[in-house]
Amino acid sequence: MHDRISVLSDEKEILEMGKRELEESVLSEKKVVDELRKEISDKNITIDGYEQSLKNINEENIQLQSEIDVLLNSISYSQVEESSLVNAESTESVAFEQPVVTSTGMTMNVEATAYSTNQPELSSYTATGIDLRQNPYVVAVDPSFIPLGSTIYIEGYGTFIAGDTGGAIVGNRIDIHLTDLNACYNFGRRSMQIQVVFPQ
Repeated sequence: MHDRISVLSDEKEILEMGKRELEESVLSEKKVVDELRKEISDKNITIDGYEQSLKNINEENIQLQSEIDVLLNSISYSQVEESSLVNAESTESVAFEQPVVTSTGMTMNVEATAYSTNQPELSSYTATGIDLRQNPYVVAVDPSFIPLGSTIYIEGYGTFIAGDTGGAIVGNRIDIHLTDLNACYNFGRRSMQIQVVFPQ
């Protein structure tokens, strides 16, 4: 009987030792789990901080872009106003009147084409320096055939000044400046009579 009690006592002690070891193991693992949870929580806080920073940066960028747009619109508006004032001053200072034929002149048969300063590739200034935006009534001529500065009357179109030249304008070829780009394209190439008054 005594031996049986001794055996049970030993087994109890072993069980209690095992229990303590198990509890210590559980506590150790719990500590590891708590540390992992804390690390994850810290990382989540860091991620939340990064996300908030990115959100703040995006909001600042949007605000900055809005301010830039307002500034650009203001600059564009100022440029438009300045351009309008310059154009208005130019229009007021240089009021062009269509030339008038003052005498009978000479009638000539010519081959005529048309061009426009509104064509993208063309300059607004003629070979003699006339600004076609202000003085549109100009004809390109061969100066050896029609002297520059001559007054030219073209039936249906009015009176022009021989104030431009061109590489393809040779002999009785003339090139009439028209402000309407569609009218220029529709003009094509025509044979016509013109009345020319040579300069004095």
